[in-house]
Amino acid sequence: MRRVYLLIALTLVISMIAQAQTMTDAGRLMAVYSTPEPMPNVNSPSDEYGPVFDAVRNRLLFTSERTGFAQVWLKRDIDSLPQLVPGTFNDGSKHRSYISLGIGSEAVGVAFFSGEKQAYPTIITVPVDADALNEGHPIASINDSSFSTQPALSPDGTRLVFVSNRDGGLGGLDLWICDRRSVLEWSAPAQISNHVNSPGDEITPFFLTNDSLVYASDGYGGKGGYDLFLVVLKDGAWQEPEPLTFLNTEFNESDFAVLPNGILVFATDRPGGSGKLDLWTVHRLTSSR
Repeated sequence: MRRVYLLIALTLVISMIAQAQTMTDAGRLMAVYSTPEPMPNVNSPSDEYGPVFDAVRNRLLFTSERTGFAQVWLKRDIDSLPQLVPGTFNDGSKHRSYISLGIGSEAVGVAFFSGEKQAYPTIITVPVDADALNEGHPIASINDSSFSTQPALSPDGTRLVFVSNRDGGLGGLDLWICDRRSVLEWSAPAQISNHVNSPGDEITPFFLTNDSLVYASDGYGGKGGYDLFLVVLKDGAWQEPEPLTFLNTEFNESDFAVLPNGILVFATDRPGGSGKLDLWTVHRLTSSR
């Protein structure tokens, strides 16, 4: 099932990359995809974000703050209602968010722990056991005194991109990348690229393939708020990012992911949702070429 899902994602990104070269024609991609709509039976008056499709278990995972703090929920099909994911990761006394799935039982996520002055986010391993997500351990090479959150694993498990305000970036929140050294060890983080990061904030990375990344930024101008961008790794270098114009509005768009059958999902606070950040979807039109 995972192999089929990756093939779908690969086909999708090849199409998106080719079409991105003509994104100045906003109508081109709008003609390929349906009008965005709120995802049924998911959203609440609180924030919903961080979607990821678990192809092995055929379920959508996402973060919701409907209980008053962040927890990871699951949804199995379009008609089902969300359920809390079982396991020790969803500790009721702490914020838990932003799951990213690796190969087999590997996953990472964000847990908030109490420091001397305030709670701070920590990127931790999240072992997967059947349907359960369990609390692992902090990833030593990533976590320091800086703000670090929103991890994204590449499909082959060799790269980890995350968001941080640590020293050495271009300002605000930037994307940082680690390469895998062993099963339990990652390289020291490096700024992903001056082409990708800006003086503004870059957030919510998501790997479409091992060499292509979608993320949100408010540092390039664009339509307003956070906009979604696609960037591709070619010949060892990240290229210039391209805006996903057909999804972006003057409101905030972030937290991109891909569902089966080419359905795209993202978070936005545009009018028409249930309140705050909601998950919206667009479908690839069967008549498009």
